[in-house]
Amino acid sequence: MTLRCEDELRLARLHGAGLQRLGLTRQNVIDTEESEFPYTATWARALWGSKPRPHGIVWTSRQNDSARAMILWENRVRAASLAVLDHPVALDVDPGLDLVRQACLDADVDLEI
Repeated sequence: MTLRCEDELRLARLHGAGLQRLGLTRQNVIDTEESEFPYTATWARALWGSKPRPHGIVWTSRQNDSARAMILWENRVRAASLAVLDHPVALDVDPGLDLVRQACLDADVDLEI
């Protein structure tokens, strides 16, 4: 899905130089187990309260390290400024199912349907 925002966004970067600036690594806040979520939530709260006030957080996706994941805080981003440019694709029928099959092949995962 592609999301467009008409307003300029200020995002706290939890990837690359953004992590380095905070003295963190992926293992500290991204590649964590569920038991570590309270720790990562503490970082999210600290970033929410930082100056200048960010509109959200962006990080490297744990599931797909060539993609970014993002949280936008609703009390800081005008809903009217957001627009979905393309629509989600159902993954249980083609053409979405074909995307799932290809992703499984790429990841060497057996898909049983």
